[in-house]
Amino acid sequence: MNIRRKLVAGLAIAYLLVFSGFLFYTNNLILKGYLEFEHEDIIEQTEIGLNTLELRISEVSHTTSDYAGRDDTYYFIQNNMRHFINDLISTSSFIENELNFMIFIDNEANVLYSKAFDLTTLQSLELEESTIDRVLGYEKIVSEHQVSGIIELNKVPTMIATHEITYSDDELPPVGTLICGRYIDAIEVAKLCDYSYQDLRFIEYTDSPIDSSDDISIWRKDENTIIGIKSIYDINGEPYLAMLAESPRDLYNQGMRTIVYFYGAMIIIGAIGGLLSIYLLNKTVLERILGLSKEVSNIDPRSLESKTLSISGDDEISRLSEDIDGMLQTITEYQTRLTSQERMATIGQTAAMVGHDLRNPLQVIYMLSSRIKRVAKKIGELGETEPYVREIEYIDENLNEQTSYMNKIVSDLQDFSRSIALQIAEVNLEDMVMDVLGTLNLNDSITVSVELKDRSEIQETDGNYFRRVVVNLLTNAVQPMHEGGKLTVEGRRIDGKSVISVSDTGEGVSEENMRKLFTPLFTIKAKGTGLGLAVCKRIIDAHQGEIKVDSEEGKGTTFTITLPETQENEAETQPVEAAVSEVDVSAENV
Repeated sequence: MNIRRKLVAGLAIAYLLVFSGFLFYTNNLILKGYLEFEHEDIIEQTEIGLNTLELRISEVSHTTSDYAGRDDTYYFIQNNMRHFINDLISTSSFIENELNFMIFIDNEANVLYSKAFDLTTLQSLELEESTIDRVLGYEKIVSEHQVSGIIELNKVPTMIATHEITYSDDELPPVGTLICGRYIDAIEVAKLCDYSYQDLRFIEYTDSPIDSSDDISIWRKDENTIIGIKSIYDINGEPYLAMLAESPRDLYNQGMRTIVYFYGAMIIIGAIGGLLSIYLLNKTVLERILGLSKEVSNIDPRSLESKTLSISGDDEISRLSEDIDGMLQTITEYQTRLTSQERMATIGQTAAMVGHDLRNPLQVIYMLSSRIKRVAKKIGELGETEPYVREIEYIDENLNEQTSYMNKIVSDLQDFSRSIALQIAEVNLEDMVMDVLGTLNLNDSITVSVELKDRSEIQETDGNYFRRVVVNLLTNAVQPMHEGGKLTVEGRRIDGKSVISVSDTGEGVSEENMRKLFTPLFTIKAKGTGLGLAVCKRIIDAHQGEIKVDSEEGKGTTFTITLPETQENEAETQPVEAAVSEVDVSAENV
């Protein structure tokens, strides 16, 4: 599976996880919250309906108390004077107080007067004996002086209220009880709905759709209707009715619509966000990674030096391309070094072999040169002509000079091809410099200045090897000054190290050639092997030091050697190819 498919799969999984989390959140928090609001709302509505019902019962109780406390009622019961009750109980009394019947009884529960009224037809009616018997059949109505509540009359729920009949100044004893009733019929239910602003219904307790206790019960009938149910007890404390407060499920449906809108919005936003994320990742990451991969795969191992990766930007991918580019350059450098090492290893082996083979004929030439010198001496002693003796001496002198030069070449070849084992001892550098200068046959046009300060003339080095360095540097300094100049050797101590410089005022070296001066077999002289400075660098490196060159064409050249203050005897066991690698690297810093 490629990265693009993995990315799409990852985004899809992440989206599904987020969507599942949101689904869980909405179902367990948001929807639950709406259900709790709906529950509280229907509880409140049911309580409003119940309070309205209690208010209507209290109205009947208040009316009963009002009529039972009138003196006309007292006189009627005490003296059975009907004109008092006829004047008191009129049609308007039933209409204004919304009563359906009144019953007047004495203290022995004898019915002295009763009257019924139809609030629909506004007609007075005779109250049936069965109805009176049913009312008086409630012991609580007869035995207690003041009662209010609900009873059942002929299968019609009825608000009932009783109050003892007394005189206004409370000086006379009660003479009976007034009973008033109001049917909970369709008219009354409609008024209860109007007063409470609720949709109320009353059913038999046994017909309740759910088991309702003293608390308000909730019945979610369907997705559109919710009902609060409250049990209504009669005056005897027995469950009789169930009041149903019905309400549309607006909160729930609003919550469901909100959740659906959220789902839809989340799907759309998720789709747009996913596509946008894929597009941006494709543009900013995938295409650039694929481009980088293509460039890397197209790299030719045989031409690394000509390959450069270029990924635009300033981020991790562009830095990765730079790192790969740097790695390719490093590989190129190592390839170059490896090629140079292989070549120089071959040169080193050849140099060792050539140096060994040239030693024997050079010894023979030295011996023959000595014999020629002795022969010339004897010829002179025998009185031969002087021109022949001078010719022989000239041949001997040039033969010695060329033989010394050849011997130097052989020494350079051997020093270059073998390991350097140092024998550290305290050396007087000033004496060494003066001694070497004495062997150079300087002409009078060259001025020499040697100034070694801060005890820099005393140095812990391998005297034999370091003398080779001094000879090479002084010889290289003298040779360019054909028409005279100044040779300066200076020494000083800086930060615990010895710094020695050899300067001349010769022709100088170009910047291009200066980078190659320590490269084996590179030379700018007509006669030279190109090994002298390479050997010098190996010797200085073996001393844990550093050699640098600074030159300007037409003004001269300065070689600077930096050595640690103390040295330890140790052998440099590097093969020639390792030394060559170090020479190449150091030459870049020259």
